[in-house]
Amino acid sequence: MQPAVTAALDRRWSELPEGARTPAQILGRRMAGCEGTHGVFPRCNLACTPCYHSREANRVRTDGAHTVAQIERQMAYLRKVRGPGQHAQLIGGEVTLLGAEDHARALAAMHRHDRVPMSMSHGDFDYEYLERLALDERGRPRFRRLSFAGHFDSLMLGRRGVERPTEERVLHPYRQRFCAMFERLRREHGVRSRALDGETG
Repeated sequence: MQPAVTAALDRRWSELPEGARTPAQILGRRMAGCEGTHGVFPRCNLACTPCYHSREANRVRTDGAHTVAQIERQMAYLRKVRGPGQHAQLIGGEVTLLGAEDHARALAAMHRHDRVPMSMSHGDFDYEYLERLALDERGRPRFRRLSFAGHFDSLMLGRRGVERPTEERVLHPYRQRFCAMFERLRREHGVRSRALDGETG
């Protein structure tokens, strides 16, 4: 284990309350904790009940240059205090509202700071977007692997084809479609991926 990781874990362990320092505790022993971006693109085109966004969420700056600059700043801080090789979610709004190029630039910034990024999405996007994200202008894979957490639940309103889900099972075809896009990406372009249910992954 790298000295910077060991130092970050030791620091995290020392910050835990005494009662949380148990043999089963992984914080401070195996990981420093979950990471995620904050406020870099607080924008969404679905409505959830409840919604964790503030009232200003869809009225703040969310363009690519702003997003990437904020990610650079946040990831540099996380790299400093948590060491290298940590997993971090690209989260805070609907990530696919960023253009595919800006989304790719955001993931590249996270990689530069030695993070393992995962994009959090409601999954209501098309294969063409995923392909543009995964491949550069010459059709070559940008990343060895893409990770997405897809969030699908019946409290989300406005999804194409099922505006107001009545129960969880009506969302199964949409979950399957989401996973099928990543299977197609690997089949057609050899890009490996990890697609998780955002509620359990």
